[in-house]
Amino acid sequence: DGQASLNDVLKVIAIYCAISLLTGIILLFRCGLPVIWLALIGGILTLTYSKFSRVGLSELAVGIAFGPLLFEGVFYVMTKQFSWGVFVLSLAVGAFIVGVLYVHTILDFDSDMISHKKTLCCRIGNKDNALLLLYFLYFIGFAASLLFSLMVFDLFVLLSLFAIPFAFITCKALKQYIADNDFKPVVRWWNKPLDDFEKHKENGTDSFYFVLYQSRNLVIWFSLLLILGILL
Repeated sequence: DGQASLNDVLKVIAIYCAISLLTGIILLFRCGLPVIWLALIGGILTLTYSKFSRVGLSELAVGIAFGPLLFEGVFYVMTKQFSWGVFVLSLAVGAFIVGVLYVHTILDFDSDMISHKKTLCCRIGNKDNALLLLYFLYFIGFAASLLFSLMVFDLFVLLSLFAIPFAFITCKALKQYIADNDFKPVVRWWNKPLDDFEKHKENGTDSFYFVLYQSRNLVIWFSLLLILGILL
């Protein structure tokens, strides 16, 4: 609401950085030098994120940070070793996380083109062609989940494939938005949760957020099914 100044934001950033630094020092003494390399990669991604964005690769930077870097980092500080299985698992989850960001850029395609933003979607130059990359991301996610199941010899991990219908729901909703960005979504129980959806209806942004929430919900369903499969 405008009450926070840039100085307030700077203070918040400083607090988070201090917490991160303290956590990193503790993990360094507990787990050794690889923590430094993990932190260095994370720091480089953070400081160069704007450069990734300028060339339309911001999704790639986020995918690395919230995929392999996060998964392997957490696994290392727990076990003091890295794992190819965890790496494959990170690709599965990371693909759907990147999918949320990528869906958002498709939804913003027209306004981003007008403002000359260099998102990956804008560089592709066509929303229908951009959809093909989204299909590929979802394929990577489910294929990596299948590969992880084979690597650990655990068929229960295949429960994650039951999230495939939610991928179809997301793609169908996005295609509807591309054809008519004022379409009125029909909400079913499997489309939920839909945060503040009544408010979005009042603002006339319900179709936009309906599609965005479906891509987010896909990550939720896939992750929950994957966790259930691993626990079983």
